[in-house]
Amino acid sequence: MRGLNLVGMRRRFDRDIIKEIKHAYRLLFRSKEGLKEQAKILANKSDCPQVQQMCQFILNTKRGIPYERVENNEL
Repeated sequence: MRGLNLVGMRRRFDRDIIKEIKHAYRLLFRSKEGLKEQAKILANKSDCPQVQQMCQFILNTKRGIPYERVENNEL
């Protein structure tokens, strides 16, 4: 993964949902903890169905999710 498809998301979701998804994405992929551990934490904290779905996908995948971890100032 390299980032979110914000153009596609703007066509489908309102700003509040996009904001929640962006926040969740940052927490998941910038965390020093493992991706699945962070997804468990976020799935329990978030009320947003789209964030819940993203976390469940991460937790249930058998193939893994390839991504490059970057430092906060690189994004």
